[in-house]
Amino acid sequence: MAHITAHLVNAADGTHASGVTVTLYLLKADGTRSEHSRAVADHEGRFRIEVDRSGCPADDRYELTIAIASYFEAQGFRRQGLQVVDEVVIRLAMPDPDARYHFPITLAPNFSSVWWSS
Repeated sequence: MAHITAHLVNAADGTHASGVTVTLYLLKADGTRSEHSRAVADHEGRFRIEVDRSGCPADDRYELTIAIASYFEAQGFRRQGLQVVDEVVIRLAMPDPDARYHFPITLAPNFSSVWWSS
């Protein structure tokens, strides 16, 4: 079982980004996209998604979509003409079906930074 984990940090005020909705999609080689699972970041800005990769083709890819517009609106950041980013999208492969794929992510209304950490 592979695990996708993340720590979301609100770069606008330095707090944990709790309550952020994250959706994992499976991207098939033929271009189809289907929702695999959904999670919400906890009070520490963390979430965990388990992915059963047994029997999956090696060329399957995934898309992690982070809903930042609704999060920042809930935080009181009113959407103005200059906020244009609604979601942060990370496309990834999981070559090891039993690995943990961890992504520290900083978020702001029009900014994100993500890296992979094993």
